[in-house]
Amino acid sequence: MSAQRHSSSSRPAGERRRIAYTVAEVAAMLGKHPNTIYEWVQRGALPAEKLGGTIYVPKWALARLLSPAAHEQPAPAAAPAGAGGELS
Repeated sequence: MSAQRHSSSSRPAGERRRIAYTVAEVAAMLGKHPNTIYEWVQRGALPAEKLGGTIYVPKWALARLLSPAAHEQPAPAAAPAGAGGELS
């Protein structure tokens, strides 16, 4: 019985504890090219950390991209002409 619990709980526990994803994983989840994700990271639009030679995107940053209602624009890049027609 205990062997059965061990084998069934080892995989899901690893996924629940995951705190970051690689650029390739984020690109696949969002349906974007990895180069797009690298651009977002380079511009500072997507928080990331580099460990060794791998860039990791924190799980909370990915959640922010997947639920844009809480954050209108994930990328605070230069606004296109005519965008944000508010005047102070």
